[in-house]
Amino acid sequence: MSSRPPYPGLAAFGAPDAAVFFGRDDLLSELRRRTENERLVVVTGASGAGKTSLVDVGLGGLRLRPGDDPVGALLAAFGAAMDRDRLAAAPHHLDESGNPGLVVVDRFEEVFVLCRDLDARRTFVAALAATRARVVLVLRADFTGDAAAHPELVAALSRPLLVSPLSGYDLRAAVERPALAHGVTFEEGLVDEIVADHNGDLPLLAHTLRVMWDRREGGPLTFEGYRATGRVTGAIPRSAERALVRNDARAALSALAGPHGTLRPGPMTPELEPFVAAGLVRTDGESAELAHEAVIRAWPRFTAWTEADRAAGQVRREFAADADRWVLSGFAPPHLYTGTRLAAARAAVRRIRRELTPAEVAFLEASAAQEFEGRRADDRRTFVRGLFSIAAVALLVLSFGATGALALLVNGATRDRDAAVGRSTVAVARHLLAQGDALAADQPVLARLLRLAGAEIAPALPEAAAGLRASAAHPALDVLRPPGVETMVVSAAGLAATTSGGDVTLWRDGARLAVVHAHDDPISALAFTRDGRRFATAASDGSVRIWDTAARDMLVAVDDGGLGRKAVAFGPDGRTIAVAAAGRPVTIWSTTTAQPVAEFPAAGERPLVLFGNDGDTFYTATARGLEVFDLPTRKRLRLLPSERVTSAALTPNTRTLAVGRADGGVEIWGVGEREFTPRGEFAAHDRAVETITFSPDGRTFATGGGDEAVRIWETASRRRVGDTITGHTGTVVAVGYLPDGRTLLTAATDRTVRVWNTAAYDSVLDLTTRVADPKSGRFATVDAIAFTQDGTIFATGDAAGTVRLWRTASRTPLGLPIETRTSGVHSMVFDPTTGGLVVLSTDNVISLLDVDSRTSQPLWANPPQEVTNHGVLGPDGRTLALAYGANVEVWDNQTRRLTGRLGGHDGDVRAVAFSPDGRLLATGGADRVIRLWDPVKATAAGPALLGHTGDVLSVAFSPDGSVLASGDDSGMVRFWDVATGRSLGAYHGRAPADGVPAFAASALAFSPDGGTLVGGGRFTAPGQPALEIWDSTLYGADARDLVCDQAGRTLTPEEWRVHVPGQPYRRLC
Repeated sequence: MSSRPPYPGLAAFGAPDAAVFFGRDDLLSELRRRTENERLVVVTGASGAGKTSLVDVGLGGLRLRPGDDPVGALLAAFGAAMDRDRLAAAPHHLDESGNPGLVVVDRFEEVFVLCRDLDARRTFVAALAATRARVVLVLRADFTGDAAAHPELVAALSRPLLVSPLSGYDLRAAVERPALAHGVTFEEGLVDEIVADHNGDLPLLAHTLRVMWDRREGGPLTFEGYRATGRVTGAIPRSAERALVRNDARAALSALAGPHGTLRPGPMTPELEPFVAAGLVRTDGESAELAHEAVIRAWPRFTAWTEADRAAGQVRREFAADADRWVLSGFAPPHLYTGTRLAAARAAVRRIRRELTPAEVAFLEASAAQEFEGRRADDRRTFVRGLFSIAAVALLVLSFGATGALALLVNGATRDRDAAVGRSTVAVARHLLAQGDALAADQPVLARLLRLAGAEIAPALPEAAAGLRASAAHPALDVLRPPGVETMVVSAAGLAATTSGGDVTLWRDGARLAVVHAHDDPISALAFTRDGRRFATAASDGSVRIWDTAARDMLVAVDDGGLGRKAVAFGPDGRTIAVAAAGRPVTIWSTTTAQPVAEFPAAGERPLVLFGNDGDTFYTATARGLEVFDLPTRKRLRLLPSERVTSAALTPNTRTLAVGRADGGVEIWGVGEREFTPRGEFAAHDRAVETITFSPDGRTFATGGGDEAVRIWETASRRRVGDTITGHTGTVVAVGYLPDGRTLLTAATDRTVRVWNTAAYDSVLDLTTRVADPKSGRFATVDAIAFTQDGTIFATGDAAGTVRLWRTASRTPLGLPIETRTSGVHSMVFDPTTGGLVVLSTDNVISLLDVDSRTSQPLWANPPQEVTNHGVLGPDGRTLALAYGANVEVWDNQTRRLTGRLGGHDGDVRAVAFSPDGRLLATGGADRVIRLWDPVKATAAGPALLGHTGDVLSVAFSPDGSVLASGDDSGMVRFWDVATGRSLGAYHGRAPADGVPAFAASALAFSPDGGTLVGGGRFTAPGQPALEIWDSTLYGADARDLVCDQAGRTLTPEEWRVHVPGQPYRRLC
């Protein structure tokens, strides 16, 4: 066995550590498979997830880190003596130095954090995309949006290899097996304690284990040694405090902390040597770097330093604004600083005194003079204050000359007064929005209200509108924090119960009602009766106990004898209870006599029991699969061929069965009179489906998995509803609906129970009307929709060349359909002068359609090419965008001149739309990516928008251009904030009837007031609607009201004072 320690601490595992690298076998195999078959792979995950260790152990190849000079790092790694300008002009020339086969770029986020040269960024990315070598990018997940701004990376970003935190068996293996490989064991129960203390941040665990190993004095790893480290969350702070032998180490350490919690190389100084010895800093002798970003976030003192530096920066910015305001006021004394504010300003600018402007120096000196004069007599105070005001003016004159000073003090005051006054309000609003984003995961109610406050005090701020709309569409309602969460169940009355050790905690409406000490040993299973009046607990020692929910009294105890993991379920009438333990016969007991009444084959590795509504049908998971029995006769009715069953649930009417598997798949079975019909299966999670539950009406069901995700599905169509619910940092072990059918509770091994509003996903749209062709129910796909300027009428154009007019208010047809006698309609715009429709046909002919006479006049009959995927007219009626394959051409249809060509999609472009002012063009297509362009410059106008799971069929801008709607062929309509690229929520269409595909919008259009969105249907089967018309709730009071409804309260005056300084209190809700 190697002499290398089995735990590398904060350093990444490398190839020499492969023998002690545990818990990632499946991910290693997937990484190697994808690297062999794909030219560009993005490995991503949160900071501390273990990305670098995974690639260093799993892959060979050339290694590089971008640093602040990514192009230089790339050329050095390739050994290329090449001019940078030549590489920028021809990125493929990088391969002239040879093909290394595989290139691994670690900490790819440094390209965006440390490199400020945008041209260098583009050259670096272009060269990586052009090389013949296979490329692996290791990227922190919170920089995905930055990477998506580069078109070359979007395809790989849409299918990343995600490194999730370790949990369950894999986490135990990562803790225990490296030591075992060296013949060293842990004291009994120590691994359990370490795993329980683990908070999902692997570097903290890795450092703890390394410190334990280094201090071990032979024999096993001990509880005493573990607790001496400070435990998992305290080991880094304890090591750091011991290394902090001099206060002046602060400056040396702070120099190593980059923005956004990243690393920044700095000079190696003597103050850092104790930190190198402690494994917290690494050095090559000349330069130094923190061993991991975890040092910043795990060491409270370091966190306080960075927060203080950030606060000092904020004080510096406010100081600059206040100095401007003082000058603009004519040097009015009330604007000067005093007391603690002056002290804070002095501390903040002490190290940058030479960088201050003359006005700022004068402001600081005048403030100091006023502070000093405050302790003198009144006559002296007046004299000296005047003297320093004169000195301030004199300083400006000396610095700029008389004319320049007058211009600054007079003309500048007039020009910038409003901006200076409003700067602090905008700063507070942005601070509120940032706080809202930071708190969204753990304090969703407060986060919503802070975003709302930001939107209220600075309504014109683009980020404020985006934050408000995102809050309205986000499902998170609350986070409960029991002492621990091994499992959770929800009663029919809405009471939730969680277990931790041998205790059961009861919850209602987010409040803890009571804690019941049910067992001395850990509880492994929990169940309510259907009326919720009793609950059962099963402990790992073999005991099963039944409790009165209201009184919290034990009613009866059963000694089942089965040890370890269990499952329990009450019969429909509550008179029986089924108990299963792995490897032991499944027994049904009487809840009144505590005697066994029936026995069935031994439970499998994952015990599971269910009862049908009739009380005669019983389901249990055995080693053979999911078996169904008739209780009265004890006969097996059916063996469902489901492999490695991990969870199962029945609809409330027990007519549908959902089965979860270890491979992440879900099977749906129809349950009839002793008959079971397979209705389909699908991939639901990347890891095992740990839990399934149906909504009270049975129309949807929720799943939770080992991939830490929660997803909601339609029962009939098996389509996903809404986005994946994320927020947990551990395996999701239980999900449960409250009786309202909208509120979902989820529990995970991260020791949290999260509360979600599942209706929030569809709150962005409210379906009001479905329109079908009254003749046959069949129709041609609607490809174009346009509103009149007053919004009272809208027109639809379809693939057969038919144009129809509709009344917006009544949603009824206006007149008969108009046959344009074209091959189909791409897009339409109402002409404000004539009232006619300017129609672009699929053969690229533009014509003016008179809707009264039903005649058309060609305006352009010379198409530039023969076949287009899609096309759209600009709002000026002159600019034309036509999609050919994966490219889009922009034309001036008056001069017949090609003005630009846009390329970047990895598949056919199927949707194109101009913003209302014509300054932006949105495109989407078969690569499931949406791109924004400047149609005049023919350049990208922002990062790619990622999130669609089907081909993008339609895009449409809101009337003010601030929101983009997009539809795909899975039936999803997504919304995006145009300014920030932020997702504002999604709407999943519902199937109009069983067996009929859901509505998929092949065209979208907002009404002029933004309150209505019309979708044109893509025809794939009879019975689908031609149109769906929705009320949109993304604007103004609607979004505000949604946020208030979901928050359920307003900010208190005390919260306002803490979070909204300097602004008068407002009641938001």
